[in-house]
Amino acid sequence: MAVIVELTLDPEGFPLGQLLTADPGLYVRFEKVVPIGDQVVPLAWVWGSDMDAFDQRVRASNHVMSLEHLGQTGDRMLYAIEWQVPPDAFFEALIDSNGSILDSFGHSDQDWEFQLLFPTNDQLSAFHDACRDRDIVFNVTRLYELNDSGIQQDVHGLTDKQREALKKALDRGYFALPQQVTLAELAAEFDISQQALSERLRRGTEAVLHSVFGTD
Repeated sequence: MAVIVELTLDPEGFPLGQLLTADPGLYVRFEKVVPIGDQVVPLAWVWGSDMDAFDQRVRASNHVMSLEHLGQTGDRMLYAIEWQVPPDAFFEALIDSNGSILDSFGHSDQDWEFQLLFPTNDQLSAFHDACRDRDIVFNVTRLYELNDSGIQQDVHGLTDKQREALKKALDRGYFALPQQVTLAELAAEFDISQQALSERLRRGTEAVLHSVFGTD
């Protein structure tokens, strides 16, 4: 039975993440990771800083085979990154255990947030063992099977963190007029940056709207 794990990943165990968010003003969200032989091709949304400097820095990396700009939505750029996986990389452990990225978010030197899907518990165990063997440090924040009541009850497709953020924002009057709490105050309560909370609220709102209007 398929299982989903939500975790935070130490940037030191994620060299591609470190490269992409080397500028503290940059934010990254992965859409998909495609294995091609010994290489992987992540699709990543990038926004928030000097994109020309980002482009030059990534292309200069010895591990990046190619960087292709696929499109733009607002200030967000979508890239395909052909990446030569180092032997101790997080992506190698993920691909070897047949895992998939459902959602992710990274910023500067903060821990990355991932929501991962594994077809079976055995493959999740294989991922855990592979990370341990490579000294990749992560912290599991939630683990559940696809038929658990938690995921069945959430008809809007929200993650736990998105649901928690939206509920607190609503309860505290963030959406009220006049506004009763600021984004900075809410972010301090979650002990995350304003940008990280803003992204969580935006993604949660997007999921609810897709559910209401029947779009994907």
